[in-house]
Amino acid sequence: MRDETVAAVRAVLKADPSIASSAIPGLIGRLRESEFITAPPSPTYLSIAAAARHATISRWTVARWIREGRLKAARVGAVVRIRRDDLEALLSGGGIGE
Repeated sequence: MRDETVAAVRAVLKADPSIASSAIPGLIGRLRESEFITAPPSPTYLSIAAAARHATISRWTVARWIREGRLKAARVGAVVRIRRDDLEALLSGGGIGE
């Protein structure tokens, strides 16, 4: 499978470089399916902005949850990090420490 995909990528790039941008995502998908390329692991700790994106809520809501004690966060200087598991527990209704 990998050799076929590599050959297909080379053929696309050689035949018409202008269509490569539309064909490459599909080829990358084929490579991922064949486990030659894996997605990077999701981070265990999230910034406030990343937590907000993950939960599809505003950064201000995440900050309020931290202030209220509903969501645990670690602060090192100006950097705040939230455990993904804690955020998911809160979102699922279980809360932190329950």
